[in-house]
Amino acid sequence: MIFVREAEMPGDCRGLTIVDAEKNYNVYVNCDLDDDVKKATLEHELSHVKGGDFCRSGSVDAVEAINSGRCLNDLEAEGEIVYLGFCDIK
Repeated sequence: MIFVREAEMPGDCRGLTIVDAEKNYNVYVNCDLDDDVKKATLEHELSHVKGGDFCRSGSVDAVEAINSGRCLNDLEAEGEIVYLGFCDIK
């Protein structure tokens, strides 16, 4: 399952994804971004999830390079997404 939440994030962090003990993906998107950037950030994070990047070894730069060539439409993640709204992660 993929859980999506908006949260306040420090600095220029747009989003991040954490895998929990039940193997669910918890995607956090910066609530201060405009809607277009939120959507792009969510698509980027979902591309990591559907692309299996959490099982990869190597540097962040190498994983990002692999992810940059993916198209979310090809990954068909939408049926697994649960949007939970805003949460406070402080």
